[in-house]
Amino acid sequence: MYNISMGIVLKEEQKGFTIIEVMLFLALSGFLLAGILVGTGSSIANQRYKDAVQDAADALRKAYSFVSDTQIDVRDGSESACKYLTSSIDAVSTAEAGRGRSSCAVYGAVVTINKDSIQTTTLIGKDYHDMLIGQDHSGGGTIDNNAAYEIINDAGATDIQILQALQANNLARHCSSNSETDCTTAVAGGSSTQKLKWGAIFKQPNANDKTSQDLAITLLIFRSPRDGSIRTLVMDDVIKDDLDNPVDYAHIAADADPSRLGVYRYLKSQSGVTDSAFKQKEVFFCIDSGGAESYADHARIIRIVKNAHSQTGIILEDMDADITNPETGDPVSCDK
Repeated sequence: MYNISMGIVLKEEQKGFTIIEVMLFLALSGFLLAGILVGTGSSIANQRYKDAVQDAADALRKAYSFVSDTQIDVRDGSESACKYLTSSIDAVSTAEAGRGRSSCAVYGAVVTINKDSIQTTTLIGKDYHDMLIGQDHSGGGTIDNNAAYEIINDAGATDIQILQALQANNLARHCSSNSETDCTTAVAGGSSTQKLKWGAIFKQPNANDKTSQDLAITLLIFRSPRDGSIRTLVMDDVIKDDLDNPVDYAHIAADADPSRLGVYRYLKSQSGVTDSAFKQKEVFFCIDSGGAESYADHARIIRIVKNAHSQTGIILEDMDADITNPETGDPVSCDK
């Protein structure tokens, strides 16, 4: 611009940002955005992990709620799971125990925990009180001082022995007539499976090789046939058949032998808790994020107290708590 009065050429004032200022602004904005995205992604991953842990604990608590319900009844389709001799191992019958009564009883739940799921099935067996007074309605008459009757009337018999005598099982033999050809084997009362969310997996605590230490345990949560108290026994494995294969409850062959597939297989040869596959013990297991970005150094510990009798026995330990197994005195860790 030219100023006539002063005879000076003035430069027009520059407006806007220089290219260097723009580049600096974009770079700083990019760093800030990257930090926000990383933080948001980590928060989402951590929240998903928390959800997976809580869902696992809730699934276990539901099993205890089911067993503690004094009105427990099970349904298999539209038929009551106890309509027939549903725990039949050695007999086939449709005999009823009288109007308003059933020839079998619901004793609890069998909870199988492995790698990424919790599966719950119903534990049923012959009616304890009928057996106690010498009446076996499933067989159509009285008990003639057989071994089961003697065990049930033995004040020193353990719960394991009594459940074995009652032919307690989580598989049922349903018969529409006295003919073996009219019988089918199925899961007693159906089954439910809770899958861990977001790729989380169960792990053994204190495992050096995390990839090979996936959890595999079975909980027997039941009401004692003798006194009604709720008890928990633990087996360090999943339920398997006689060929050592895990039982696929979704595909039970109609002619399968329940005594070779279900929990009864582990009960029938046991004489007591001390030498049984099922024992009273403290249970610890880790819930690993499965490789997802969450809690870089730790996995959450779920603890089931020894012989838990209610859902209060399911404890979510604090992330940084120093946990010790009270039975062994050893530290329990879920460090990755």
